[in-house]
Amino acid sequence: MSKAPFNLKPGNEVKAEITAENIYGESVYSKLGKGAFFLKVPDPPKDLSNNNEKTNGTNIEFNWFDGDSNGGTDITAYTVFYDISGFDRYRALKEIDIDDDTFKTPGLTELTLRFDTAEQFPLIGLDQISFKVSAKNEVGLSQQSEPIHYVKITNEETGMSSFIVKAEEKEEEEPESLGSEDQA
Repeated sequence: MSKAPFNLKPGNEVKAEITAENIYGESVYSKLGKGAFFLKVPDPPKDLSNNNEKTNGTNIEFNWFDGDSNGGTDITAYTVFYDISGFDRYRALKEIDIDDDTFKTPGLTELTLRFDTAEQFPLIGLDQISFKVSAKNEVGLSQQSEPIHYVKITNEETGMSSFIVKAEEKEEEEPESLGSEDQA
């Protein structure tokens, strides 16, 4: 159904009438069918963002939004992945059912997950940690989201540590030419 003449994107509904043709001619059209609905895995969650009020040296709390498409069926769970190596080696941390009390605003697409050192794993001793999130529906698990990176900083005056979102490293752009040097 993804080839011409249909060119349908997954998640679109299809209803069709069918006719047959043979050496005797063409049949009448069938009754309009009940149709088919093509499902796929959801798009990955997006816009992971830190909750500055809750993130500190022992807790990390971040939010995300659902991807653009749920794949045609409700999202049932999220899987949070983490990496402490800094080399994009993500491992599953936890699968969270939508009915889980972890979500502070059920029914909304902005979701919050809190990592507490006592419940998940010790953040003490880590200098960096990154997270990605995947959404799950009845078809399967989405690709992982873009990551959110944290680094630990220590206030030299107080000695207190806190995790902050690591600034994205931007590639330096070459300066644009102002024109040809041959011009007089």
